[in-house]
Amino acid sequence: MTHILNVAYGVENAFLSDFTYKSISILDLPETNILSYFPECFEFIEEAKRKVSFVLIHSSAEAEI
Repeated sequence: MTHILNVAYGVENAFLSDFTYKSISILDLPETNILSYFPECFEFIEEAKRKVSFVLIHSSAEAEI
């Protein structure tokens, strides 16, 4: 794996010299319109595939108490 798609709000990329990152700060809430972010996410994934690489997709969810 060489690429990380970080779609977590408030989560910093930790290993900048080890991975290629794409960061999109999205709140993981039911009312968040994530569809508008799909084109740039797909482009990043396709770029990794062209380089015969793998992508880890990192996200987070807000917990209701």
